[in-house]
Parts: sequence; structure tokens; C-alpha cells
Amino acid sequence: MNIINFLKTIFLFEHLSPNEMALVAKNATEIKLKKNGFLFCDGDPADAFFVVALGTIKVFKASASGAEQPLHTQPARSLIAEAAIFGLDYYPANAKALEDSLVVRIPKKEFVDMIHERPALSLKLMAGYSKRLREFVRTIENLSLNNPQQRLSSHILGNLRTEGKKHYYPLSTSKKELANILGMTPETLSRCLKIMKNKKLLSEKNGELIVASKEKFARCCDD
Repeated sequence: MNIINFLKTIFLFEHLSPNEMALVAKNATEIKLKKNGFLFCDGDPADAFFVVALGTIKVFKASASGAEQPLHTQPARSLIAEAAIFGLDYYPANAKALEDSLVVRIPKKEFVDMIHERPALSLKLMAGYSKRLREFVRTIENLSLNNPQQRLSSHILGNLRTEGKKHYYPLSTSKKELANILGMTPETLSRCLKIMKNKKLLSEKNGELIVASKEKFARCCDD
């Protein structure tokens, strides 16, 4: 994988110059994870942040009994543990792959040193990060203002993958975990999926929710 070309597609770096991108990529490395492989554990030193290139990473807390509470499910092109940039000493949660995944690791020290040496770079990163904050606002609005079916359809649309003419959402988490992420019960999630299937908006096959028409499905988000 060409790390520079990949990082150019990530919102945090979209305002960087070619020379700045080359400096970021210089210290970046690829990490391949098998399904259920850990990227880091709760309490590990926060010495890097990550960008998901392929696959899906689940960030979660674990109780003493081993029960998992999902915090985020991060698909391709998502940042993970970027708080490490701003002084986080230890990772406050666990992160593991829900499927075979490829992650780009960016070491904290080298990245922070680069910012110190080039103060203007911090403004460029802030400009990119403002996009992330707007996404968080939309997520909060989705959870607090929309009904369960709107929350589900918005989540699917925001994480939709495309291969040729095929549009699909990979069910890389269990439906129970998906329900937790969307703030609904598993029973409510099942009812919402049944409604969408009855309306011919999507079908389910081989661990994927296949969207028949992206445009029609997008209109469903506003209904």
C-alpha cells in the first residue's frame, strides 16, 4: 500500500502539503491484524495513533468478568486513539479487529516533534479536525433527535461500501453490538431491519446488508 496516497484521503491530513505528507508517512508503518486480533489494550502506553486502511476495528471497555461494552466501531478511513497526539499517556480502552484488517500506525513522538518544528502545521490539522467535530455533532443529533429507524438508516448510509454497482453495509459486529452503538434494544433493531426489508430497501446475505438503491435509501433517512 502507498501510505502517502492513502493518508491523503484522511480528513486530518487533507490540508497538508506534499512535503508535510511525506514527513508524516516517513515514520508510519502498516499493521496487519487477523480477526479478533488486538491493536492495543486498556492501559497500554499511548505511543501512537492509527488510521484504519482496511477492515473494521472495535474500541471497547471490558469489565472484570470479561463483558464487553462497545464504544466505537471504526471502519476504513477512521482514526483511532488520536487523543494520543494531545498528551494521552495510556489508552483508556481496548481495540481489536472485527475482521482481517490493515491499520496504519503513526508514532506519537515523531508526529508531535514535527508539529513543534512546524507550528503552522497545527492550524492545518485543526482545519481537518473540524470536519471530525461536525461528524460528531451529526452523530449526537442522530441519536437524540431521530427515531430508531432513522438512526439505523443514517448509520448504514454513513458506513456504506461500494464495489462496482453493489452498495452494502458489512455486519462486522453482532447485531446486539450494533443496537448498543445506535442506542436501541436488539428487538427494536430487528423490527427496523424487518421494515426495511419489507420495503425492499435492503436485503441481508452472507453477513452484509445490501442496499438496493442508494438514492432511495438516502431518502429513507429523512422519512
